[in-house]
Formats: sequence, structure tokens, C-alpha cells
Amino acid sequence: MANIAGDNPYNRFMTKLFNIVELNVLWLITCIPVLTIGDATSAMYFVMLKMVKNEEGVIYKDYFRFFKENFRKSIPYTLWLLLVTGILTFDLHVTKAGISYGGLIVLVIVAVCIFSYVWALFASYDNTVRGTFNNAW
Repeated sequence: MANIAGDNPYNRFMTKLFNIVELNVLWLITCIPVLTIGDATSAMYFVMLKMVKNEEGVIYKDYFRFFKENFRKSIPYTLWLLLVTGILTFDLHVTKAGISYGGLIVLVIVAVCIFSYVWALFASYDNTVRGTFNNAW
């Protein structure tokens, strides 16, 4: 029996690639209002996890379903992200050099790592804000 056009490795690869590009464009568009950065990132993680498990459906439908269902739950996480980012950015601008500047760079790196993982945990598990941050730490 002949191979179906969508069954060959090239078409599977290109479909996955297009799905990733589509997901990134959706993420960029929904991040334009700053308050939705957290929900957009967690929706992106949710769809990417489905893609890894080969359970993805229509990308934009899965994305916007998760985005809509979890918008209110993601607000506290986003506010924490904006607060920590604002404080660290202000401190970096005030402190231009020295030992404290190096310490702030380390804190920025740690904060980026924690917040990156917070969105993945938020997309995967139902937990309290405190529990999610503790698990991310």
C-alpha cells in the first residue's frame, strides 16, 4: 500500500515545525498586554506538553481554551512576576557596579529560572500560588 502524503517523516516534521511557529505567534500576540504574559506563557507550555505527548489537536483552539479557562488563576503569578522584575530592574539601574551588582545579576538569573518553571508547573498541575513557587524553587 502506498504511503499517505501526511505519513512520511518530512511532512510530520514540517507539521510539527509549523505548529511550533503558530504557537509562538499566538504567544507573541497574547503577550502584548503585559498583564497576560503569565497566562500566555502557561498556555504555551500546556500546548507544548500536549505536542510532546503527541496529543495535540488544533493548536489555536487548545491554546485559547487554556488561556480563557486559567486567566483569573494566572493573575497572582503574573503580579508576582511583575513585582519581582520591577524591583530587580530598579535595583540594577541604581547599582551600576561593584559586588552588589554581581549579586543582583545572580538574583536575576535565579528569578528567571524560577519564573520559567512556575509557568510550566502552572500548566501541568493544580496547586496554590505558594505551593507552585515552593515547587519551582
